[in-house]
Amino acid sequence: MNLGQSLTVALSSKGIPQSEFAKTMSVSPQQIYTWRSSPEWKVSTLVKICEALGYSLDEFVQLHNYRVETKTTTTLKKI
Repeated sequence: MNLGQSLTVALSSKGIPQSEFAKTMSVSPQQIYTWRSSPEWKVSTLVKICEALGYSLDEFVQLHNYRVETKTTTTLKKI
């Protein structure tokens, strides 16, 4: 189980930038990065994150099974 991946997917799927979520959680953007890269979380932190994002604990934990796909489309025009 990778809670950092769950957080990445949750923020991306809701279109919430890391800096905005940091403000919501009253922490620094660096703390969000730390959560995303940490293998161990406090249960209280997990509960607060789930509440802030509107996920149940089970839904949030299952998000690690998904990945974020970003596609960049480049359009070429003849000059």
